[in-house]
Amino acid sequence: MSIRTRTLLRFWLCFSYLLACTSTLHADPSMLSSPMEESCKEGFHALYSLDYTRAKNQFEQMTEMEPKHPAGYVYLASAIWLEHLYSLRRLQSQIYNRNNAFFTSGQDSVDPMVEKLFYKNIEKGIVRAEILVKADSRDLAGLYYLGTAHGAIAGYESTVKRAFLSSLKNGTKAVEMHKKLLKLYPGFADAYVSVGIYNYVVGALPFAAKLVMLLGGVRGSKEEGLKQLENAARDGSLARDEASVILAVLYDREKRQDDSLKILRALSEKYPENYVFRFEIATMLSKARHFTESIAMYENLMNDEAASNYMLDMIHFEYAEILFSMQSWQKAYEHYLMARRVMDKTPERLISMSHLRAGLCLNAMHRDQEASIEYRFVLNQRDVNKSHDLAKSYLKKPFRP
Repeated sequence: MSIRTRTLLRFWLCFSYLLACTSTLHADPSMLSSPMEESCKEGFHALYSLDYTRAKNQFEQMTEMEPKHPAGYVYLASAIWLEHLYSLRRLQSQIYNRNNAFFTSGQDSVDPMVEKLFYKNIEKGIVRAEILVKADSRDLAGLYYLGTAHGAIAGYESTVKRAFLSSLKNGTKAVEMHKKLLKLYPGFADAYVSVGIYNYVVGALPFAAKLVMLLGGVRGSKEEGLKQLENAARDGSLARDEASVILAVLYDREKRQDDSLKILRALSEKYPENYVFRFEIATMLSKARHFTESIAMYENLMNDEAASNYMLDMIHFEYAEILFSMQSWQKAYEHYLMARRVMDKTPERLISMSHLRAGLCLNAMHRDQEASIEYRFVLNQRDVNKSHDLAKSYLKKPFRP
């Protein structure tokens, strides 16, 4: 399998379940009692507002209201997983959408307590969903939550454990369940999220890989996948936000940044506490070359206590990238310096790239001796994003804009 094929498959498994984590979690209100539905809505509003404690409390209440229903357990497991991703600072789309560094870096240590709690609750959800399906093979809730649970496992294993083969198997099971559900209930728009992602990724594969999969009976198209996601965003009952998140990501990949911006702005207005959405908007504005507005948003994020406590280094780095593109070398250099110094938990990749980019700024200002210090620092770190090759090349021939 080619590198591009593996990257696309990993993108589907990891990225879809990361940013659309709750798209495979929500259900039609008819599958939930009124009290369950209310807790579900409050729980996911809290989740999108980055209030994980309140979200988990709401989902725990669901398990107490109806202990035999799978919904609460699957939601709770996913909230545990997403809270852990938040603690690892992996909620930002650019980690997965910009390059393949995430997939080629080594596995992180897995928190045993998080793993225990996640699998304990997801297995309870699977057992209860299987009981519903065994009693009635057409049971809507059983089919939906069985697919949902396997989708959550796929997401956890790809984003936390980086066990991509196991993740692929569980992701495939999730899609199979939701395809079966849609044959029985074609109007169930929420289930089109996972199926739409699947169709998009299969359609995005290189021709040779697509031909092999076609011979195996696997078909898909990007256009169909986008339409299915748009259907879910428009007609889904509780999965509209989740389908919208995925569409924002895919529109970005399709170079439709303005369409992505419309979605992200709407989500940010609905969940003003979620500074990750605002960070995504600022990044998308930069991609669309709306630099003035992007700079203003990054500056607002720097002055937001919650955002700066969580991701000030990332904000400085992205701000520096805009200044670099504008050839404002001294200011860009200063923000690259801040990116690697302002936080204790700055990722290794961000530190290396900040030093590398700082070196380019110094070269541009003809401060080559200082730049060489930056490049030698990079060479003493682990190689990420071809940083070693780049550092060596600029040591030989300084960067000139």
